[in-house]
Amino acid sequence: MLPDLGLCDPVTREFTLLPPVPAGLVASTLIEAQDDNMELFYPFFYPSGCYDEAHFRVICWTLSEAMAAVFVYSSACSSWTHGASAGWAALGLDVEPEDISCVSCWPSYAYGCCYWHAGISDHLIKLDVNTMEISTVALPSDHEDNQDIYLQSALT
Repeated sequence: MLPDLGLCDPVTREFTLLPPVPAGLVASTLIEAQDDNMELFYPFFYPSGCYDEAHFRVICWTLSEAMAAVFVYSSACSSWTHGASAGWAALGLDVEPEDISCVSCWPSYAYGCCYWHAGISDHLIKLDVNTMEISTVALPSDHEDNQDIYLQSALT
């Protein structure tokens, strides 16, 4: 069972309770990986990008023993969709069940992509938000014990 999610607009101080991620959507994603449940669930507000200021998206980064999956809520259509999913083996990561908590929960964001440190390797997990593709990016071998943050610079 996934938690209830709410958003607060800091300007108007209005609170909006989001609808739950549909159980059928989660179940159909887990069936692909022949997994039983999502172990970890991390929602975050996604920058509006091409959306106008009245609309927003919430991305939920979820992890299970077999895979990582992304669910996306769009305020424009008031619904959740399955954004992307990938098995650990397909990403070239050797993630054992006890290593799931080592995968970082909060992403860094740059150039339309979210990045999570894989924690147990010298790789980042990359989500291209425009194409909803999950892949990995290799880091130099001396980065596996570091807590790195990746940023996009703004040109003025």
